[in-house]
Amino acid sequence: SSTPIIGRQLELAALDRALGEPVPGHQRLVMLLGEAGIGKSRVLAEFRARALARGARVLLGRAYESAQIVPFAPWVDALRRGGAIADAVVRHLDPIWRRELVRLFPELVERGREPAEAADDAGRLFEGVAQLLEHFALMQPVVILLEDLHWADAMTIRLLASLARRPRRRPLVLVASARDDELGDAKLLRTALDELAAERRLDRLVLGPLSRVQT
Repeated sequence: SSTPIIGRQLELAALDRALGEPVPGHQRLVMLLGEAGIGKSRVLAEFRARALARGARVLLGRAYESAQIVPFAPWVDALRRGGAIADAVVRHLDPIWRRELVRLFPELVERGREPAEAADDAGRLFEGVAQLLEHFALMQPVVILLEDLHWADAMTIRLLASLARRPRRRPLVLVASARDDELGDAKLLRTALDELAAERRLDRLVLGPLSRVQT
């Protein structure tokens, strides 16, 4: 949107800093929190536009209350909708990691071949996704935006926390949003955020109401 965003300059400045940080460094998650309707999606949309203008590749996924039973749903949404799985970069991945990604993206199976059996190991799958993202980040900065994480499935949250704990070897930015008044029912998300905060791998940006003048 070309409409100016009012009253959220501190939050946008923090997101801009995360994108501009040098690498290698210390990976972490930027978490945007606030009640429903407070403007989280608007801030993320503005940051997305800024990141694209700076040449970043932005992958946007969203969790839905009706899809909580679907593992990795926001990640699949982000990577598939962002064209990442159709990108030629996937073909340059080590076959070990491509085989892991087939568990999420059956379309990666080469035509005429039966899919190879991949071990049911979440850690290997997490590494496969991480390897894919780092390959993209070799060419341009990568921004992951995951919205409404309070509705996310458990594996989505575990993968996000795993990525936030990796060394920052490439320009990769992790940003998510959630309703802070829903965290009481999202035990795993709350636990993951508390752990990342204790490890200094979390930046919390809490959106409060706009002032009368800003409104």
